[in-house]
Amino acid sequence: MVQLVCEQDKICSGSLITSRFVLSAAHCFSWVFREPSYVCDKVRLGQQNTDNSQNTQVIDIERKIIHPQFNVGETYKNDIALLRLSQEVQFSDYIKPICLFAHQQETSFVVASWRKTEDGKKSNRLQATSVDKVVRQLCNNYFWMDLDDESQICARSSYEGVCPGELH
Repeated sequence: MVQLVCEQDKICSGSLITSRFVLSAAHCFSWVFREPSYVCDKVRLGQQNTDNSQNTQVIDIERKIIHPQFNVGETYKNDIALLRLSQEVQFSDYIKPICLFAHQQETSFVVASWRKTEDGKKSNRLQATSVDKVVRQLCNNYFWMDLDDESQICARSSYEGVCPGELH
């Protein structure tokens, strides 16, 4: 899990996919969702607890590549960004690239976040939970999104988990 280092203590995250690239969400860099002064220009890797920086690396973001057809409307279509880092990440027991989704048959996923805990406070520890894939029609009926093809995955947890009210 990669934490984006942003001004004003805002939180966004991503996943390390190679020694030089992080996969993140385009909405983390869209002015529609962020104040103009909201800037994420570094990544922090290896951090499990924000009170302890042991085993972490902080690296500058060299380039942000936002999907050119990112839809900032209701569907979040193409909500994807690649972040090229200014230097290669040194892999360790705490910092490794993720395994990318390879098979359409996958039905369960793990999501992680430093978002708010059940009591509404910002978590100092990286939180994780499992979510299950939801069929598109149920997703369209349950959530505000209208997924019209297989390019997006709809998943939810049977309980609040790490991101209350958030769809992954």
